[in-house]
Amino acid sequence: MRSYLLIACLTTLVTVPRAAADKREQIAAELDRVQNRIRKLESQTREVPQELQNMESELREAMEEMEVRDFIGTKALNMLDQISKNQTDRLRRMRDRNEDEFFEVIVELVPWLEEMEEMQREDPEMFDLERKSHDLHFTCEQLADKAREAKPEARKRIKADLRQRITELFELRLKMRDLQIKRLETELAEVRRQVENMGNKQQEMIDRRMDQLLNTDDDW
Repeated sequence: MRSYLLIACLTTLVTVPRAAADKREQIAAELDRVQNRIRKLESQTREVPQELQNMESELREAMEEMEVRDFIGTKALNMLDQISKNQTDRLRRMRDRNEDEFFEVIVELVPWLEEMEEMQREDPEMFDLERKSHDLHFTCEQLADKAREAKPEARKRIKADLRQRITELFELRLKMRDLQIKRLETELAEVRRQVENMGNKQQEMIDRRMDQLLNTDDDW
């Protein structure tokens, strides 16, 4: 059973918004204190209470969880930084303000970031277009937020900027669709070529298959 001291310690770490570094320092300090108590008891050849052992185990798990969260968050931000620096800056500010909220957002982003990472390796051209599209989309959302809160004179200027960005985004997405169409046309042309080739060599392929079936178990 957890001690009341450990519950109070972990509850405080979870509920009070603090920087990740502060949380790590608190957990590390508490873990060090518990381990010192354990070492002292062991040096006196006294039995270490199960409650104290549980505290050490749970604090170790808390430290490991913090390290995993840091690793995922850092990797995600590094990847996102290649896509949208504006969004990365916003998430860094969120992490400083409330790490739990930051991590929830990162967890939602991870699958998409993994897809983008794979696209960057296998299809750099489409990755570049997707990256620009995402950044423009994020910029449009920011401008819309500013327009809603701005005074009339400023709102007019922001709306003009927003219209320009939306136009750029629309044209970029048209370019992406055009690229997809061209690739599909290329793929379709290759399939047609293969079908025509099979038709031209129909009798030859049938004869070869006859030989295969009569002599071996090979597939077509």
